[in-house]
Amino acid sequence: MPTFETSKLTLHLCLKQLKAARNESEIRRLTEKLQRILFHRQYQNAESQQAAPSHEQ
Repeated sequence: MPTFETSKLTLHLCLKQLKAARNESEIRRLTEKLQRILFHRQYQNAESQQAAPSHEQ
């Protein structure tokens, strides 16, 4: 399974590219990329929270 880059740097670069984008197809492509990055970050965060031992009682 290929890994998906979700680092803060990747997110920052995508946002920077989106800000500079001038045509609709480039904006659409970068928006979809941004959505994938955010989805994978949320998924990774949820997985790490489930894997962490709970201290609640």
